[in-house]
Amino acid sequence: MPEGHSVQRHANQLNKLFKGKPVQVDSPQGRFSSEAELISGHKIKNVRAIGKQLFIDFDNKLTCRVHLGIYGKWRFVSREKEETLTGAIRVRFFDEENIADLRGPT
Repeated sequence: MPEGHSVQRHANQLNKLFKGKPVQVDSPQGRFSSEAELISGHKIKNVRAIGKQLFIDFDNKLTCRVHLGIYGKWRFVSREKEETLTGAIRVRFFDEENIADLRGPT
């Protein structure tokens, strides 16, 4: 199970890659498609960790809350190294340069 320090590291990485930028949001499995539509195309204002939860604040005043559960994990990759979607990708955040995939239970 990811601990608080891991969640803080994920928040730092998401801020580094996407803070202040508009991001596209997709739910490859379809589980969160309607929610992804609400935030896709909006700028990320800030990403913060509180305990084992991650909060992604958007400029449209919506916040995406993520709890990784037992098996959840983030994968960060540049668009140059983009691979075919495989596995349990719940949500994908991306812009022209970077991709962040959230895998597993949420």
